[in-house]
Amino acid sequence: MDARLKVLRQRRTDWIITWQQNKVRWILFYYLVGLILSCLFLFLEEAFFPLPIRYLHKSLTILVWIPCATVLVSIAVTNRHRFLPTMDADPQPEEPAPQDFFQRYAQILLAMLMFGIWAAGYYFIAFITEAHTTHTLPTFAWEREVLLTPEFVFIYLTIYPTFLLPFLFIHQKDFFRLFSFAYITVMCVCYLVYLFYPVSIDRPELVVHSFSTWVLGIVYGADRPWNCFPSLHVAMSLLAALTILEVHRIRGMLTLLLTFWIAFSTVLIKQHYVLDVVAAMLLTVTIYFVYMRRKILNTLYVNILRAEENLEKWINRKIDSRVWDSLEGPLRTRVREMVQTMIDESLTGPKKDPDSPRPFSEGDPPRNIQEDKP
Repeated sequence: MDARLKVLRQRRTDWIITWQQNKVRWILFYYLVGLILSCLFLFLEEAFFPLPIRYLHKSLTILVWIPCATVLVSIAVTNRHRFLPTMDADPQPEEPAPQDFFQRYAQILLAMLMFGIWAAGYYFIAFITEAHTTHTLPTFAWEREVLLTPEFVFIYLTIYPTFLLPFLFIHQKDFFRLFSFAYITVMCVCYLVYLFYPVSIDRPELVVHSFSTWVLGIVYGADRPWNCFPSLHVAMSLLAALTILEVHRIRGMLTLLLTFWIAFSTVLIKQHYVLDVVAAMLLTVTIYFVYMRRKILNTLYVNILRAEENLEKWINRKIDSRVWDSLEGPLRTRVREMVQTMIDESLTGPKKDPDSPRPFSEGDPPRNIQEDKP
């Protein structure tokens, strides 16, 4: 059991792409992280301290300045031994086997293909169902009272870099293939629902008076108000978060937190119903379990083994405590003396009796046994 637990407890950090393995993927990954950070910054800026800056400058902040700064910081932190002197030289990484262009950048190309299938498939289904009769979903009373909050459009836009993060973050081939199939399955299920049961939503009238409303107007113009159920935005972001969580706990939890913010944003900018969000989460968790059930069951097995170990330790402590408490008076004192004696002997060796005769050694003169008799 201990060997099995040790194997299952091993971290999967070796599945994560490194700077030495592929510098292009590393730069693209942190550029996407920078896009997410810039969107979060613009959300806070527009919501709490809107600055009188031209829309072009704010757009460059989202697309260029903050993402590029994030890439430079990541490179500096990764190669800090190049900037800080060290006493011992760092070992040189092993040279990878030569690969052609398609082998080296296969996962980047697959990421672009998956992104194209996601975007093109969504807009193609929207074009087909434009003339179809659409349906509406029931809404909650508190949902109808929620006001349009255009600042959350920046949180809504973080889905696009979040979608691509796992493709640039993970290099383990078997796991890469698994979550790629999970992506395709989620998209196909959503497209079938859009095709046979298109759901539309009534959007409020939008008046452009700030950078947030200007960006939201672009989103409204590009994304038609149907094919809402289930929310593909929420489904893709949740699947990306669960995938990253499988290999890195901290980054996965941060992505999962961002996913919940994306789910809130879809409702606050009137892009989806609450039922769209719930349906997307249920669909994603189900498909994720279908593809990753072996890994999930291994994780459950690890937790069961840990609980068993902790329960065994707790029972042993309780038994020792009950046995010790049952000893009263002289018996407890005698047991304590015996234990202390055993500890002392293990540290200093057995005590010698001064009345016992000294043992005979080879250097002693011959001794008459009769002389020892009285």
